[in-house]
This record gives sequence, C-alpha cells and structure tokens, in this order.
Amino acid sequence: MPPVDKLTLYPIHAVGQPFLDEPFDDSLLPAQVVPYVSIERVAGLIAPDTFDVMNRHLSPETIESFANIDYAIVHRFRSEIGSARLRPE
Repeated sequence: MPPVDKLTLYPIHAVGQPFLDEPFDDSLLPAQVVPYVSIERVAGLIAPDTFDVMNRHLSPETIESFANIDYAIVHRFRSEIGSARLRPE
C-alpha cells in the first residue's frame, strides 16, 4: 500500500506576547522550525466531532480543551496506513 500524508499536533497555549498592546500577527504563521515541523494556527483544522470516540474515556473538560486548540507545533510526514506493522508468523 502506498504511503499517506499524516500529521501530528503538539498543542501550545499561545504564540508571541502582545507588544505595545498589539496582539500577535497570525499572518507570520506558519513558522518553520526545522524541515517538516512548523508552528501553525490550527483553529478550525480539527472537526468538532473528532473527539467523540473518546467520550467514554475522557472528561468533558479534557475533550473541550482538545477541541479548542488554537496553535500547535505540527509535524508533517509520510507513512504507511496504520500505526503498527505486524510481523509475519
């Protein structure tokens, strides 16, 4: 099976601090850290129902905090489908 594009998000609370009462300029994003890793505004990237599958395992507060992520360190990569390879017996 061919590789697919994937990404991993590492949430961060905020980027930049207001300077002279001016908010951070989101147009400066995405900001590349190293190849394939950047700081990005991800608000709206995550669908509201993304975390529904975890309703039985996480508190409503935790799910809400995930759903309200505005900025993240984003790692983009290509990988085969699935998260583990099975070894032939």
